[in-house]
Amino acid sequence: MTTRVYIELDQNHNHSALPIHTMLKHTIHIMSKHKKNNITELKAYNNDIPSFLHGRPPQFVKHVAIRLEKAAMEFNKNDIEAMEPGCFKIKKETVDFNALNCSCRDFYRHQFICKHYCAIVLYEDGV
Repeated sequence: MTTRVYIELDQNHNHSALPIHTMLKHTIHIMSKHKKNNITELKAYNNDIPSFLHGRPPQFVKHVAIRLEKAAMEFNKNDIEAMEPGCFKIKKETVDFNALNCSCRDFYRHQFICKHYCAIVLYEDGV
């Protein structure tokens, strides 16, 4: 119904209906933008994508997937030292799960999970 009214008003060039036309156009735009940003369709995920990344924004999934791969290639369990509950040292970087922080440049730059976070998730039990 909204689309039909929108088309009729647009084709008739009814100037008195211009505010309604503008309102409908704006509403349709807002609804489509909301759907695009907030409604995710069910997808089949690649087996390489961990379940905790399912349903997350695509940019975030790509970011973390790259860091997970780097963590698996660059680190092993022996590289991780538990300092205190929730805090770890991995090579020269410090990861604090309590403060959601890492001392590395990648975390500072993106404010997303880094390869150090990923290494701890991969190799530490109960994290």
